[in-house]
Amino acid sequence: MSKNSSYPLRIRHLLELVASGIEDPYKIIEKSFEWDHSRRLELAKWLLALCSSVVAAVAISVLAFRQSGQEPFAHIRVLYALSAVAGLSFGAGAVFFWRARVVHHRLIFVSSLLARLMEIQTFLKRLRSAGLL
Repeated sequence: MSKNSSYPLRIRHLLELVASGIEDPYKIIEKSFEWDHSRRLELAKWLLALCSSVVAAVAISVLAFRQSGQEPFAHIRVLYALSAVAGLSFGAGAVFFWRARVVHHRLIFVSSLLARLMEIQTFLKRLRSAGLL
């Protein structure tokens, strides 16, 4: 694979993979997409956990202000900032979940492209030996 960029997957990476003569390139592609899917899910979980923690902190601080006799409006900037952090982390977590659901579509597309490239593997090996790939 190319050292310049491993993400996103480019057609040049697939050409180099096929030309390298690896016995089962499908396993490499599948592992790569498994890693991408699990990474997106973990990031989404972390962001949603951050959101719930911040919401809990806001609720506890409002209750603490009310029990101490102070109005929560005295520290309204802090509450707004915490609410903004909660909203942003929730939005980012939702986006990561949304993007994780389409990983399998890309895997199917790349697998079908890889199958077609395997048909011209000898040609790609010649290009690689000539230094053109």
